[in-house]
Amino acid sequence: MRVERVPYRLITVATAAVFLAACGKKESAPPPQTPEVGVVTVQPQAVPVFTDLPGRTSAFLVAQVRARVDG
Repeated sequence: MRVERVPYRLITVATAAVFLAACGKKESAPPPQTPEVGVVTVQPQAVPVFTDLPGRTSAFLVAQVRARVDG
């Protein structure tokens, strides 16, 4: 008994035709209109540079200091 093979050339040609059809030129949509935006003119001025942050500090290393005097 002989098993029929699928005609590979036919499948290859059909697949190539599908891919080429998908590459067809599509109609391009018109470009979107530009939106209206606000404009601000920047003026140079002096600005103080400082940062005020809440926080807590703690020592990295602690040394015990005791008196060594008798009497």
